[in-house]
Amino acid sequence: MKRFKYLKRLLRKYKKSGVLRTHLILNHVIVLYNVFDEAATPLLFYKIEQEHWDVLKTFMLFIGRLRESDLINISTDKIVYEELKGV
Repeated sequence: MKRFKYLKRLLRKYKKSGVLRTHLILNHVIVLYNVFDEAATPLLFYKIEQEHWDVLKTFMLFIGRLRESDLINISTDKIVYEELKGV
């Protein structure tokens, strides 16, 4: 459960200062999916504040846990997407 807390901290830091720790965020999201499997998706959106959902959705699309047609009311973060393309 501490992974959710640390993930929230990383997302908050990105929104405030623009510092994006892509590898750390990816590691935490992947570990949560390894532990909770498909239940990680609703858990992530429940635990993470709505203001960070665009960044979260971008990471989930990158690792293949969501499709473009899922959660169409939430946009993706273009800066995060460009950063992930370089990973």
